[in-house]
Amino acid sequence: MLPGDPVLMIAAIFIGWLPLGMAPLFCSIVPTESVDPAMATSAVGLAMGTAELLGGVLAPAVVGPIADARGLDSVFWICLGLAVTTVLSAAMLSETAPRVLARREGTSHA
Repeated sequence: MLPGDPVLMIAAIFIGWLPLGMAPLFCSIVPTESVDPAMATSAVGLAMGTAELLGGVLAPAVVGPIADARGLDSVFWICLGLAVTTVLSAAMLSETAPRVLARREGTSHA
């Protein structure tokens, strides 16, 4: 989708790899913060297992035929749609950090 300019390709690769930095957030921090501490390992395992099953098993089986029918560009559009869906979902998360909540309330929390 990009012309053969090496600078544009380097920029596209850099920007394309940025979302991988979010993996620790949605695979460990969010699940751990969302449940009781006694269930943290189960939550992380469930999140990572679901991601592997959906992204590694189901997605290729669904997106492959779409790419065959519509062209390889459709894969990028599907990924963009999933990224936007993820951003919207993340915007609905509730903050659970005690220090942030204390700052919002105007009290100090050690």
